[in-house]
Amino acid sequence: MSLYTFFFGQRRPVWQRIAQERGGTFHSPFLKGDRIEFPYRDWTVIFEYFHGGFNSQVGSRQGRRGYYSILGIPFFNPSGFDCDVRRANFLHKIGNAIGLADIRVGDPYFDETFQVRSNQPEQVRGLLASPVVKQALTSSDFLNLRVFRPSAWRGERSLPPGVSMLACELWREQDNYFLLLEIVAMLEAGIDWLYANGVANDFPYDRFLPR
Repeated sequence: MSLYTFFFGQRRPVWQRIAQERGGTFHSPFLKGDRIEFPYRDWTVIFEYFHGGFNSQVGSRQGRRGYYSILGIPFFNPSGFDCDVRRANFLHKIGNAIGLADIRVGDPYFDETFQVRSNQPEQVRGLLASPVVKQALTSSDFLNLRVFRPSAWRGERSLPPGVSMLACELWREQDNYFLLLEIVAMLEAGIDWLYANGVANDFPYDRFLPR
């Protein structure tokens, strides 16, 4: 076992494998987290690895030493759609019990297990109707699904105005090859749905975000 594998696990070789299989590229910039990029139709799928620090939304959770990954697809978002889908905690379950419910999608198990927030409830219900999306979300306790703009103060990549990411934040199992493939399938199914329903426009990633 190499020293890298001992301290950091198998994430890097797993990411390199996915990049190779999908015809993409692996980047490991000096003093920055690893990144892979690969094409999907008119989109670019991106994996990026970050240190969340002690005060960040993700780093304060159960991630290994505050490290987490964002796996996502940037897209033009003319309607300003956003959403946040994550496993419900005890307080959210109490809120649901007393009538302070989040958006409900009509699936009893999903509504009990996840909290869903969005500024466009019908759009997020349509997105979550996909079996591929639901399967990936229920495959791990350590991921969520969001449409959002990455936070520069957390060290994440800045995006041009009007561009958001359909993305998962993953703070464990970042070296789980089969889970990562499920997440990729979820992102691809999700961006297809958003595009087909007029929420997402394509985004020429290489033009606006040079490597």
